[in-house]
Amino acid sequence: MHGSADKKAPGPPRKSRAGGALALALLLAVGVWPLGVTRGLVALRFWGDPRVSAEALAEALSGARPPMVVDVRGADEFAVSHLRGALSAPLDGVEAALAGVDRGRALVAVCSVGYRSGAAARRLRAAGFRDVRNLDGGLFGWVNGGRTLESGGAATRAVHPYSALWATLIRAPARAERGALTRGGARPARARPGAAAAPPRR
Repeated sequence: MHGSADKKAPGPPRKSRAGGALALALLLAVGVWPLGVTRGLVALRFWGDPRVSAEALAEALSGARPPMVVDVRGADEFAVSHLRGALSAPLDGVEAALAGVDRGRALVAVCSVGYRSGAAARRLRAAGFRDVRNLDGGLFGWVNGGRTLESGGAATRAVHPYSALWATLIRAPARAERGALTRGGARPARARPGAAAAPPRR
């Protein structure tokens, strides 16, 4: 896949990483920040770890050897919508969910904004998986870029907002559809006919 270097870049001092985590926590508390800022803070927290852009992932999923998408969000979030063909593997049990998968298989971990999937990617690499990347910007970035997800076999522009605070990171029309979405996971509205769907898994 394109979109991230295989070699790790020199990381910032540990104090900078700790400061980035603290800044993210503060931003979450006040609930006013753009996705770009969140993306930067996630990148700082997981500095040098392999990432893949939404554009590169979309291309890879339509290729001859697509990566396995590992969705580490909660089951209620996954039930609302997800990338087509994704494996639901909540963070707490992600290693067990992939116990039978070849350690050489290319994996892409995804969540809402990239924080949980960044942690999952590190855990999977520690478990012996050699090619694990984190989706830059998460699924919020995916839908903000005009791409669709899947729900019940149909394309949808909606994504679970995780919380009222995180929902501010989602642009319309995904934001317009989130009104009925709660932590209980209501069924999202479907995309309009002709909307581009996420590439199929082969």
